[in-house]
Amino acid sequence: MKKSSYFIAIICILYGMQACNQQKPNDTVRLAQEANNGHSVSSAVPDIGVPTPETFTNANFAVYVADDDLTEIGLGEIAIVNTLNPKIKEFSQAAINDHQKINKELSNLASKKGISLPPSPGMRNMKEIKRLSQKMGSNFDRHFINMMIELHEKDIRLFEMALKNSTDSDIKAFANNNLPLIKNHLETAKSL
Repeated sequence: MKKSSYFIAIICILYGMQACNQQKPNDTVRLAQEANNGHSVSSAVPDIGVPTPETFTNANFAVYVADDDLTEIGLGEIAIVNTLNPKIKEFSQAAINDHQKINKELSNLASKKGISLPPSPGMRNMKEIKRLSQKMGSNFDRHFINMMIELHEKDIRLFEMALKNSTDSDIKAFANNNLPLIKNHLETAKSL
């Protein structure tokens, strides 16, 4: 009788944990920020994807760049399948390759600096990826290009903010070395 009571209690606990997880999913970006700050960041960091000069930290910069890199890689992979436009396929493959390279470099830098990065795009970007994955053809192309323009404009602001506000020479070198590539992606996206 005691065994069945324990079994029922364990099932109830597991069910309750699952229900909590469904109500409040983990956002990989928030979890990385909390790991870097050592506490909840619900009000400490803006939810717009770009820190302000007042909230800029090397860790926030790295988290936001990783989130965007992972998002751009995911969007590029979807574009290769969902577009019929060969120029968008070519741009997407180049973006995937370049952002994988940037993300690898960032991961190495973050590891060296003790910065936690998200392993996947945050909830906000995951919703956009999911929404975009359901579109096809010219409807997909229009939304994809607009999103790539928006993400690369945000990236440029992030990288320029790091150049202006970071006191870490490695972070500044990373931003300086990769900013031209990000600007090139933006110009290519705009031309499409």
